[in-house]
Amino acid sequence: MVAIDTQTFYVGPAFKGIKMIPPSTHFVYYSSSSRDGKEFSPIVGFFIDTGASESIGSLQKKYSIGSFELLSKTARLNC
Repeated sequence: MVAIDTQTFYVGPAFKGIKMIPPSTHFVYYSSSSRDGKEFSPIVGFFIDTGASESIGSLQKKYSIGSFELLSKTARLNC
């Protein structure tokens, strides 16, 4: 599950991200779950601040299955 403000998305391998985020401060949070969706890990979140016509490509993250956290897309995964 990944969410921004009050919008929640249950994601899988085909998830490509969230776009068209309006300019403002937003809270992004996520949690992993078991395959059957009955057990969840603690929710982890962070704030982002988007400006008008700002590209937020630098906010791209990659989910680390080993550590259950979002990492900078350029970060190396030590799995």
